[in-house]
Amino acid sequence: MIMCGDVVLLSRNDMDTRAVEVYRAIHRDECLIVALSLDEAWQNIRESSWYDDDPSEWCVAHSTETIPVVQGEVVVGGGEAIDIQLDEIDAKKVSRQPYIARKLFWYCPHCGDEHIADIFRDPLNQCEAAASPLLWNCERLGLEGLVFIAHDFKP
Repeated sequence: MIMCGDVVLLSRNDMDTRAVEVYRAIHRDECLIVALSLDEAWQNIRESSWYDDDPSEWCVAHSTETIPVVQGEVVVGGGEAIDIQLDEIDAKKVSRQPYIARKLFWYCPHCGDEHIADIFRDPLNQCEAAASPLLWNCERLGLEGLVFIAHDFKP
């Protein structure tokens, strides 16, 4: 156990971990996407802004990794719903609609900082809530600092 300010960083021996199959989508020698299945990796590749209809520039590497599990807390935006106006998101028209932010806050076992993750795959329309635990990454380490975030959010 290591103290970092008011935060206790647990060593790998002190924290819950999970051994999982990890699929890393690599584009031009850079890992851009991490998924828990081969199908999910290719789906995320096709949906990404980096996908340029040339799948030959992508490959998916597979490995078994031990990933820490932390408890997160879902926080629903403070106050009234806000109206937002966005003209385009990913070339899709979006209309004005009320929006209350729902975010997942968690302390990172890699760096000790508090991070924020989206609880929804589509945060604007708040659909497809993430299962618990959610695979995410440390904001400092990127895709090399993977974390599972457990939460009790029910849509």
